[in-house]
Amino acid sequence: MTVLMMFAACYGVWQLTMLASATRTVRMPLLVLGVVAGLYGAGMLALGLQLVYTRGAAALTGEPLAEIVRTASYTTDPLIEELAKVAPFGLLALLHRKVRAQWGLTDFLLLGAAGGAGFALVEQLMRHSGEAANAAAGGPIEGWSIMRGFSFLQVWGLPDLLTSWLPTPVSYVDAFSTDTPSPETNLHLVWSALAGLGLGLLIRGSALQRLAGAALILFPWLDHAAFNHDVVDPDGAGFIGALAGPLAFLRHAFWLYPLLALAAATYLDRRTLLAGKRAWPDTLTAMTASSGS
Repeated sequence: MTVLMMFAACYGVWQLTMLASATRTVRMPLLVLGVVAGLYGAGMLALGLQLVYTRGAAALTGEPLAEIVRTASYTTDPLIEELAKVAPFGLLALLHRKVRAQWGLTDFLLLGAAGGAGFALVEQLMRHSGEAANAAAGGPIEGWSIMRGFSFLQVWGLPDLLTSWLPTPVSYVDAFSTDTPSPETNLHLVWSALAGLGLGLLIRGSALQRLAGAALILFPWLDHAAFNHDVVDPDGAGFIGALAGPLAFLRHAFWLYPLLALAAATYLDRRTLLAGKRAWPDTLTAMTASSGS
């Protein structure tokens, strides 16, 4: 089961990587390392910060810990998680000038997606690892199902994963649904891809592009918070509650978000590359020039 979940996480990153071949500079081994960074680095960082915040808030306010955790799940926790997922490679880019100069916006997007995929994997493993013994008989082709009342958890088999777009490792399926179940889009992968592009714009972009970058980092937090709000307190009010409906409607096109972001990153990277070639034509090697002709 775990191997299939790992495959699902890496497969979504690979799909985006193939579409970004024209402008990316990072290679697949580095992106797999990005998944590992999301799995161990971002996952543990977010968990540690959440523990510190919730326990600290409970100690300072005297509120029940359960209530603090419930409220944090759709307020501070999404912010902590979205920042933690892009923190490893963002810190690397800020500390190393060579890395900062080499990575384009496409690279930031892909690394963000890799970190999000790893984070989604560790979240699912921590949440469901103890239920593996309850899984119905399955295998790598048909996957595994775990009954939970009137629904079941589905770890998808290879045919379902290979024919899906950015598949999530585990899905919740209604046992009485008449629709044919299929893997949903990996939420954390998409959120982090957008945040990764936003970070790239903040580091490499113009003043106007940096504003767009800030918005791309803000949006995943708000969408993540609204998603959690729907789960924890669907009838609640407040700022997040007011946003939950419109953002849930937009989430019908969630699969399209990374394609639009990738198209924008590719366009901006191509424009930068062409401007560089016009400004410094002598930097092209003879082999590159001959292959281009």
